[in-house]
Amino acid sequence: MGIQRQNLRPASGPIYGFNGAPVSVAGTLTLPVTLGEFPRQVSHDVQFVAVDTESPYNAIFGRPLQTAFQTTFSSSSRSQATKDASSAVELDDAGDD
Repeated sequence: MGIQRQNLRPASGPIYGFNGAPVSVAGTLTLPVTLGEFPRQVSHDVQFVAVDTESPYNAIFGRPLQTAFQTTFSSSSRSQATKDASSAVELDDAGDD
């Protein structure tokens, strides 16, 4: 993502990956995140934990992001919905062949 280590805020302790193995935390950073498309979009600053490890993912959106956006995600319907049902957003199907 091109983020320099000096831009990270210090953080301690490991986090645990999908396989249960500990991963060292490099630091935290806050980035602006926008969900949806104009005119039905919402933006919030979201704190991310940065790790130095190989992963097919650039970022993982978990419960803190869902709380910030007051959303729920449905992997079966590939969509997310906010408290205002009129602002449902379809997720990108990249990689699903």
